[in-house]
Amino acid sequence: MEFTLSDQMRCLVSAFLCGLLLGFVYDVFRFLRFVFSGGKTATFIFDILFMLCFSFTSLFFSMAYSFGKARYFTLFAQVLGILCVRFTYGLMSMRLLAPACAKTRLFFEKIQIKSKKLAKKLLQPKYKMLYNKVKKRDIAKDDNIQK
Repeated sequence: MEFTLSDQMRCLVSAFLCGLLLGFVYDVFRFLRFVFSGGKTATFIFDILFMLCFSFTSLFFSMAYSFGKARYFTLFAQVLGILCVRFTYGLMSMRLLAPACAKTRLFFEKIQIKSKKLAKKLLQPKYKMLYNKVKKRDIAKDDNIQK
């Protein structure tokens, strides 16, 4: 099947729009990364998730618009769309959303601290009961041996 010039232009514009959408998805991942923790582990996990999202989107896009063939200009247009969002909306969004991110992070940290305290309180009696049962069994075994 022939890939005409109008098909190529339609594919290029669609790839750019797909890249813009992926740029907004990256911003969501960046927001989540900032909320949950700013560490290297969170950055690694969310970047891997974004790369998987980008690769599947590029695969399905090439199957839908390029008859299943990966074309460099579509990948270039997608990356260009991501960079446009990153250097325009992405710069403004973190400045505007930074106070909300900080409050959300504090909220999740409070929940984490309270859940750790609750778990420690709930698990402590069970540990003591298990310890006492093992201790009583050892005493009972020692009594049977001596008799």
